[in-house]
Amino acid sequence: EKIVAANKIPILIGGGHNNSYGSIKGTSKALNKPINVINLDAHTDFRALEGRHSGNGFSYAFSEGFLNEYNVFGAHENYVNKYMMHEFRDHFEKLKMYTFEEIKVRFEKDFITTINVINKQIKTTFYGIEIDLDAIENTASSAMSPSGFSVTETRQFLNFMANCNNASYLHICEGSSSLSNNPENLLGKLITYLTTDFVKAQISLKI
Repeated sequence: EKIVAANKIPILIGGGHNNSYGSIKGTSKALNKPINVINLDAHTDFRALEGRHSGNGFSYAFSEGFLNEYNVFGAHENYVNKYMMHEFRDHFEKLKMYTFEEIKVRFEKDFITTINVINKQIKTTFYGIEIDLDAIENTASSAMSPSGFSVTETRQFLNFMANCNNASYLHICEGSSSLSNNPENLLGKLITYLTTDFVKAQISLKI
């Protein structure tokens, strides 16, 4: 809240996705209005309001009025439960899900076209960008998966979403270097790429 109120853009790195709640709430309070969020994630993290944890930061922010429109890009259908399906159906005008299977497995939606659609929807007001490293294939993270977006696709997504003056924060989470089987452990290098991609996109707006 203090960083955004000072007209700066916070970049939050590390920890679990439970921290999305604080990112959204703080930004919303500083701007005195609910914000939009785009979340690149294998999971919606929109679980039931059963006490705060890493799986319901967005549902709490939405229920408390800090989150306006929520877009999930790349959610894996195997991990979308009944509660989430009902919530996204009942609040379809505010909650939107674009699954990994629709985009990369069944090719029902085009990768770049879908990014364009989301970008047009969220950039009309202030918004946060969430990158959960679980969404990236074979990346050392809390819910590491053999199936997901490539690092290059994730960088393309982030560059596109960050290229707007209404982008209000970047949150990169769920990385866990201790889970890496790679002796070179490239997690830090990956996060550096994502961070600098965001900064470069923002700098390009000022030139």
